[in-house]
Amino acid sequence: MSRLPYLFRSVVLATLASGCVGGTTIDRAKFTADVCEGSLVKPLSGIKPAIAIDGAELRDAFSTPPQVLDTFGTLCGTAKDKVACQKAVEALHRDDIGWFISRGDIGGRHYLATTSGEEVRAVTTIAELKSLLGVIDTADEAALLLHESTAHRIECGGNNVRSLPDGSFEVLTRTGSGCGKNDDVELHVVRVGRDGSIAVSETETLKRSNPNCVVGRRPEGFEEPCAEGRDLGEFFARMAHLEAAAVPAFERLARELRAHRAPRKLIAAARRSARDEVRHAHAVARLARRFGGCPEPVAFQELAIRELEAIALENATEGCVRETFGALVATYQAHAARDPQISKVMRGIAQDETRHAQLSWEVAKWALSKLDGEARTRIDAAVAHAVATLRHDMSTPVCPEAIELAGFPTPERARALFDAIAPEVWAA
Repeated sequence: MSRLPYLFRSVVLATLASGCVGGTTIDRAKFTADVCEGSLVKPLSGIKPAIAIDGAELRDAFSTPPQVLDTFGTLCGTAKDKVACQKAVEALHRDDIGWFISRGDIGGRHYLATTSGEEVRAVTTIAELKSLLGVIDTADEAALLLHESTAHRIECGGNNVRSLPDGSFEVLTRTGSGCGKNDDVELHVVRVGRDGSIAVSETETLKRSNPNCVVGRRPEGFEEPCAEGRDLGEFFARMAHLEAAAVPAFERLARELRAHRAPRKLIAAARRSARDEVRHAHAVARLARRFGGCPEPVAFQELAIRELEAIALENATEGCVRETFGALVATYQAHAARDPQISKVMRGIAQDETRHAQLSWEVAKWALSKLDGEARTRIDAAVAHAVATLRHDMSTPVCPEAIELAGFPTPERARALFDAIAPEVWAA
């Protein structure tokens, strides 16, 4: 599930812009090619580099190990010492290199890892990227440069690029989150010249309605607090209680993974997740107090180490289902919150919770490999039930302030988010 961050972002942005009505001013039928694979922009394979290289990987500098977003050719394809070449490629990765990415969503840094024979190089600036591409003579090069150097999001889901008689290209893009003032969701036609120049030639403003459920990992024995979220203070008090409850859940997971001799990286990730949840609980508690709420304390006794199937079952239902959807909701709130302080808190939580969701899927992969067929069947059935229950639970609305200020999705939007990721995340 390494694709979760980008899946979440694309689903959230599409959901925020859904329900928009208005006259169509841009002729989408004129576009003749698609540089996306599903909801992800994938133009790298179609470039024609001006500098001879064997291969390239577009990477997210903020992820460890590096998340590969797109590929070209084969890294170390002509290297005489491929082992040394691969080690040099791995050594390129740092979280302080690359160009900054910000498209109205959670920011980050991207860079290209490239090889040519024995030479290993990191392309870390847009100027270096332009030099590598040279003349922009393919639609994929135009899309890559536009996607990596501007705030425009390429409009996936159909044809989105075409070539013009003068050798330039037009790309269909979208900007804006639709949240707050002066941030309308707009559709654009952007012209990318052979020299790498970028200019908007057409714009269509898309109207949208005003912009649900913070769901996370709950430990065994957890009881929901009494507050029903009648106002924003109670809403954040309940959320802080849930974040605090996740701390012992991850601490127990780390102990159990160690007891069952899981890979060290999973144990370390579980411990890091517990530390993240401490930070989340404090941040959300501050929001609760700001709006007059008072989070209830969480107290748990240290529970015994369980059999592997019990661990896998809880991880599948709480992590792969509830926590995964909770990370998507947090991403939605990071976009939709109208209050700047809430939006800032949710951006940090969204990044961490997405990483926690990825950990759940990694733990599931490891645990299921250790279990027999009957146990896996029982876990599959539990996941199916958890998915159905989660969708049903979205029918309860929250207070209007949580929707307007905190960006919490309405039940209708929550179901739209759920339905958008379900086929890719929980399909049998």
